[in-house]
Amino acid sequence: MFYFVTGHQRAGTHTFAEKLAQDLGLPYLDERIIGLDDWEGLQQLLNGKILKWGANGKKQWIDKPELRNGFVLQCPFLAHKTLELAKIGRVYWCTRDHFDIAASKAHWNFDELLWKIMNAFHDEFPDDPVWETLKYEGREDVHAKFAGYAYLVCKVKRYFYQTKFKPVVFQRVVLEEQPYYDPASTAAKQFPLKPGMAKQIQRMEALNESICLREN
Repeated sequence: MFYFVTGHQRAGTHTFAEKLAQDLGLPYLDERIIGLDDWEGLQQLLNGKILKWGANGKKQWIDKPELRNGFVLQCPFLAHKTLELAKIGRVYWCTRDHFDIAASKAHWNFDELLWKIMNAFHDEFPDDPVWETLKYEGREDVHAKFAGYAYLVCKVKRYFYQTKFKPVVFQRVVLEEQPYYDPASTAAKQFPLKPGMAKQIQRMEALNESICLREN
């Protein structure tokens, strides 16, 4: 059986996926093993192969036959592929306070990765009406490490969970409710946002009311 831990956040999904793999007695895999969002790399994993880079810079697929029996893959960068993942195995959708997620992504300088995440959803669902409702003015946000845009990405993920993914997700996981969750250890708490960054998130929270849907 294959298990996919996806959703909103890398750090929280990492810990949940490790715990799940331990409970199930299956290998735990970080999404970096497939280059974050490489769908071809996932197909190779399902066939019991992992990617290694040779000294000459060429891809090499190494046999790991035990993976064919199942694994737990932490893969928030494949969140846009939730419908496809659900056809392969069980999907766990992890969520957390969106302000804290945006603060964490801003602290770790996700910047261009945020565009990549949003584009992945757009490419997967190009005809969804949500794209005509988004309102985003980023001239100030760039000076706040894209904290506001990080919050908008959270809202878009929440929208697609509610409108498309909810029926196929095996379990929705609230990371703050997990017994191992320690808020004091998170980047959002250890590195409080500067006033300008917090203001950008607050501005984004007030916009795009059409995609402000509840997750539960």
